Formats: sequence, structure tokens, C-alpha cells
Amino acid sequence: MVPATTPPTPRATYLSDKETGATVLYEASLNQLFATRGLGKSIVTNALLKCLIGGKDFLRLKSAGGLNVLLVDAELPPIQLQERLKEFGDMGQLKILSPYLMPDPKAFPNLSPGRRPTAIHREDRRP
Repeated sequence: MVPATTPPTPRATYLSDKETGATVLYEASLNQLFATRGLGKSIVTNALLKCLIGGKDFLRLKSAGGLNVLLVDAELPPIQLQERLKEFGDMGQLKILSPYLMPDPKAFPNLSPGRRPTAIHREDRRP
């Protein structure tokens, strides 16, 4: 057990602001882009993937690259997912989880909060 007075170990910064140095994405962080269809999530996602995997800059964001990324996508049709895999798949650093790529698409969890909680959206019900 770590004593309460021990400062936490700083997490690695995976994506930061080039101008201010502020951290945008930390190591082991779970991040989500959420918007209705047609607003550019895929374009932003591709640019962020290029930053995180290949070390490319995007707008004011920078990353050293070389990271492994899991992309969970329940919206893109299979042909677009395959195109994305071709673009990044040769590096072996991008894994995609999608109902379209699963043997049983119904096994994919519902990512939208709705009437019934899913494994992803269950609230912590500790007393």
C-alpha cells in the first residue's frame, strides 16, 4: 500500500497543445468523440489517429506517436472501416472494434445511454 503522503506518479502525456503545453490526452485515458452523424467525427478521428500513431501534428495538437490505439466505432459502414484499417493497419498499432466486424453484431454493446444500462454506461451503485 502506498502511503497517503506519497505524491501520485505522473501519467504520460500522449497528446498536448503545441502552444501551451497543456495535456489533452493522458496515458490510459478513455476518450470519446460524440456528435450526430455528419458533423466530422471521422475526419477528426483520422487526424487524431495520425497524431497518436504516426507522430503527426493536427491543428495545435502534437504527439510523439508510436502509440497503440483502440478505436470503438458503431457508426461507419464496413467499407469505410476497411479503408481505415488499410490506412493504419500496416503499422499494427490500430485495432478497431465495430459491430460490422464482429461475427455476431448484436453482441456489440449499446454505446448510447438509453432506457437500459449497458456494461459501458452502468452507474457505480456502491453505498
